[in-house]
Amino acid sequence: KRFGRKIRADDWPEIGTPTWPLAEQAIKDGRIDEALELVDVARFENNFPRMGFHNIMMKTQNFIAEKFGEEQIEKLWRYLGESSVHSTLVGEQAIAEQIQTMCTVHRGLHSGPGDGINVGPGKFGGFTVVEEKDRFVLTFEPCGTGGRFAKMGVMKSTKKAYPWSWGRVGVPYNCCHCCWWWEIMPIEATGYPIRIFEPEGLPDKCVSFFYKNPASVPDKYFTRLGLVKGQSLAGHK
Repeated sequence: KRFGRKIRADDWPEIGTPTWPLAEQAIKDGRIDEALELVDVARFENNFPRMGFHNIMMKTQNFIAEKFGEEQIEKLWRYLGESSVHSTLVGEQAIAEQIQTMCTVHRGLHSGPGDGINVGPGKFGGFTVVEEKDRFVLTFEPCGTGGRFAKMGVMKSTKKAYPWSWGRVGVPYNCCHCCWWWEIMPIEATGYPIRIFEPEGLPDKCVSFFYKNPASVPDKYFTRLGLVKGQSLAGHK
């Protein structure tokens, strides 16, 4: 009743068994209807705590901005980027591998039972990848993290324009990590971004680009951040 849907009510000795292996065994045994039901339960079980942790993260950003000033959001995302993901973001990966890696991450982040916000073109949070002549375009309507929580009213947005909010007011705080991790920090390290975002449609729509040749990235995507194309800061830190 608490979750508004069916959950497992196994006998106590079995209730601690993870659901995915049960679904896998049901498939092997040919119990397809039971397997589908278990897959649905497992998807919910995976999504529920993930959404809970996301909710905590979003409210933590709101708290930081309200109590210490939204300028501190900059320090949060730089710290997390440098301590957790920076080496991965600036690593040597072919463009196809970069996109495949990110699609793997996004399928995990954005899939799962809905919460009143229909994420992406499909029921469970799909997104689109389109190849153009000089770049790949990823589109989320909305993104399954910052966009979703902003539309739910959980995530607050910038009251001022900052380089790390793409020079715009009204960017959900969580969305700003994309500016840091994909644009600012890679440019500082290598002179070029990995992934570029167009924030005009936030939070309803998030569009980003992977350019096939970094040298073809337009200058405007550097100047809006207060940075110079091809000029890294690696030697100045």
